[in-house]
Amino acid sequence: MENEALAIIVLNWNNVPDTLECLDSLLKATRTINSTIFITDNGSEDHSISRIKKWLNEQKTEFSHFDARNSEWITSIQNDNTGICILENGENLGFAKGNNAAVRFALNKFPTRFDRFLLLNNDTIIPDNSLVSLLQAAKKFTDYKVWTPLICYAEQKNMVWNAGGFLKWWGERKYIGHKQPRNLLPNEGIQQISFITGCALLMDKSLPENGIFLNEDFFFGEEDYYFSKQMRHLHIKMGVAFESVIYHKVSTSIKHVSPESQLPLFFIHYLNRIVDMKKWMKPFIFLLWKPGFILHAVFNVWWKRWYSFSSLWTFVRHLWKLSGKERVNREDLFDARKIFNL
Repeated sequence: MENEALAIIVLNWNNVPDTLECLDSLLKATRTINSTIFITDNGSEDHSISRIKKWLNEQKTEFSHFDARNSEWITSIQNDNTGICILENGENLGFAKGNNAAVRFALNKFPTRFDRFLLLNNDTIIPDNSLVSLLQAAKKFTDYKVWTPLICYAEQKNMVWNAGGFLKWWGERKYIGHKQPRNLLPNEGIQQISFITGCALLMDKSLPENGIFLNEDFFFGEEDYYFSKQMRHLHIKMGVAFESVIYHKVSTSIKHVSPESQLPLFFIHYLNRIVDMKKWMKPFIFLLWKPGFILHAVFNVWWKRWYSFSSLWTFVRHLWKLSGKERVNREDLFDARKIFNL
């Protein structure tokens, strides 16, 4: 893969242990790949930057450090081939905006360097040959501009989390291979998909060069669903490369937001989806769709966790009340805990 350059974006927020484990696996997985890893810190309050730099120094790994708040290099880049770049956002921009900031930074600083961009969750572990296989598929099937590897659970490496999936007309998606043994899916080859998660998203440089980024109307979550809808709308093909496998500690990041209960997280998930679908539906169709989807949402929440009637009633009332929003911002995410008295 010497003739192509890859930019890998890893977003960190108050989670150094997972970030370092991901970075350690990436350094091994990219030995034969022309790549730069952008560790993008989203305003962490746990001394993430200094801890990551300390670890890199211990590994004797060269890195640069750019402070986006002041637009200055803290540690100057030596050349275009520096393997690690720490990008300090200085505030919690959310998942979509934090990743977009890193992609824009890479495009602006090195406009001709990168051929592809890989958005990668910091709670993933990357086996040695996984990225090579993913890039080989992307290079072979050039009509596909977006790719995902097969993603397995980090705790159960023989169990599939997803291999991409398919959008459903009523506002849901269906994963390929979800909670199935790895050996039930192909070991090689590709499959076209219409849904991709933001956990591991490889895209051709032509997308951001043409202004296609993650939708910043969603602070956390939903950016992948909107992105998938956008790809289908633009007739851009997406695929899964079955030979490429990575491991994911599912939901590690979001659990930091509401450790006491998942109800606020379910609430934000369904509020995100309602706001998202409103962007794609005609107004009268949306008005018909919304009540049924809210009933679908509350049934799913009740079935999964058996919450009390009062909690579910609060869930429905506030979902209906906030469904007129155009975006779901940081305050909505953290205020969701207050709705349920957490």
